[in-house]
Amino acid sequence: MTTRKYTNEDIHQQSAYRTPIRRNDGSGTYRMEKHPDGRDRNYNKRPDCTQIGQRINQAIRRRPGSCDFSRIRGITMTRNFITIVITSPDEVSDEASRISELLSSGKTDFVHIRKPYSSIRDVRNLIENIPQPLRSRLRLHGHFALLDEFSLAGAHLNSRCPDAPYNARSLTRSCHSLSDLHDLDRYEYVTLSPLYDSISKSGYKSAFDIGTIKGKLPPGKVIALGGVTPDRFSELKEAGFAGAALLGAVWGNQQSVYFD
Repeated sequence: MTTRKYTNEDIHQQSAYRTPIRRNDGSGTYRMEKHPDGRDRNYNKRPDCTQIGQRINQAIRRRPGSCDFSRIRGITMTRNFITIVITSPDEVSDEASRISELLSSGKTDFVHIRKPYSSIRDVRNLIENIPQPLRSRLRLHGHFALLDEFSLAGAHLNSRCPDAPYNARSLTRSCHSLSDLHDLDRYEYVTLSPLYDSISKSGYKSAFDIGTIKGKLPPGKVIALGGVTPDRFSELKEAGFAGAALLGAVWGNQQSVYFD
């Protein structure tokens, strides 16, 4: 039996007449082309490696530097509780390094940059001093123009900045009563505060009875804020919170909890 040896011309013809194309559904189908001998040959069929093609197409469609939130949720929800650190509104020594440590060490999942008294230039400098791979886990409470300059997690809306910016990849929002917990589909999550007496704001007292909240929270959406410390995580999780946000427990007198 003789074995046919394919020439470079044969290989060129095969590659020319069976050119793979990408479709939006990721099916990895092929064009219908005319065979070299004049016959019509339908190559418009699904290859065996469809699943592999779909994964490749998804990777191609994903924009460089974009934040894959489903992936982040998959990581954080392995312990079924998201942790967020909100920056101090005041200037903090070596703040960029501390934020980087929080994120890279896994001590927190996201950092919210809340700097109402800082200029956009100061906030820009802060972000620039945080390593690029960590920036997709930063969320802004203002200075939304910086979303055009950096690949960040998105914007957090509050009474000071209530309007959603056009350039935000995702949104979160502040809530201060159970009645505020509506129309949540457009948000990654919302914060509910103050759950406990505030650590960072003198005289800012709790507005909730944690015992009466259980069963009233939309699942997987509400983050506890206000007077939260790590020793209260279990209580908050049992009450139905998806996570907790800390401010005073990190930047106040209890810095050793997170910076040891």
